Amino acid sequence: MAKDRSFAGKTAKVAKGGALTHAKTCPVCGELIVTYQHISLVPNAEKKSMRFNDRFVGVCKCNAHEIVG
Repeated sequence: MAKDRSFAGKTAKVAKGGALTHAKTCPVCGELIVTYQHISLVPNAEKKSMRFNDRFVGVCKCNAHEIVG
């Protein structure tokens, strides 16, 4: 039997929680932890230039004001 690829089948999967099975929750505040890519500029003293430093950061209510702003 063929796999159901209709829009109704996709929304049913999301409604039952299929899309958020890998999500983590914060043990302190209980909110979902959302992963953002944090990009910052770092000065390079040797070449007198700037370079990008990027990293992935998990953000919830506890640390949102520190990372997002």
